[in-house]
Amino acid sequence: MMNAMGTRVLGADIDHTDAAEPLADAAGKNPYSEIRHAILNGEFAPDDVLLETKLTSRLAVSRTPIREALGRLAQEGLLERLPRGFRVRRSSPEELLDIYEARITLESEIAALAAERHTPMDAALLKALERRISELTDVEELHQVSGTWHVTIRAAGHNGTISELLTILDTRIQLYSVHQQTNEREIVSVTLKEHAAIVRAVLGRDRTAAHDLMRDHLSRIRDVRVAVLLQRQDTSARP
Repeated sequence: MMNAMGTRVLGADIDHTDAAEPLADAAGKNPYSEIRHAILNGEFAPDDVLLETKLTSRLAVSRTPIREALGRLAQEGLLERLPRGFRVRRSSPEELLDIYEARITLESEIAALAAERHTPMDAALLKALERRISELTDVEELHQVSGTWHVTIRAAGHNGTISELLTILDTRIQLYSVHQQTNEREIVSVTLKEHAAIVRAVLGRDRTAAHDLMRDHLSRIRDVRVAVLLQRQDTSARP
């Protein structure tokens, strides 16, 4: 349903072909997870308004878990609070740059820490993951394993606070990736080479190389994502 300002108001009457289907059944599914998934997979688009009362009907749960879920998603940066309801955040190049600046700072440092602190178990996990990656050919699988790779590097750094902050930033970045289309195969190919170089630096306990290689890797990804976002905004602005 559209309001007077032309903004979609989402809930029981979301304008999708499967609108009559609830986001979750009544068998105890987590409203937070269901709403978060709907945002990150693009079902709830930027500027869509989510109303507590509507979502309560769709999810067949009481208002309390819906209210808690929406508040948590707002804290994570996926939603903006409105006088009445919440709105899915619209991405901007400036905000994406800010997010990546924070991520590059934190993840470069934890890569350096991984070079210093990794245990034999950490090393074994990284080597096993590299072997698994080398056997994959499907782009989607490679993309998913890339996320696992970053988590494994962070775990090897043994700093829980940095890892938690990076998880929050990961969620924010996912919001920007929903509607972006890039040459994923080319990106993944370059990414895998960069990952291998970072692993060598970590396993070789070369703190400086691990830090700098991670910084350069994430800076390249940032530039690609920002360029795609700018191109998409330019295209949508054309008459």
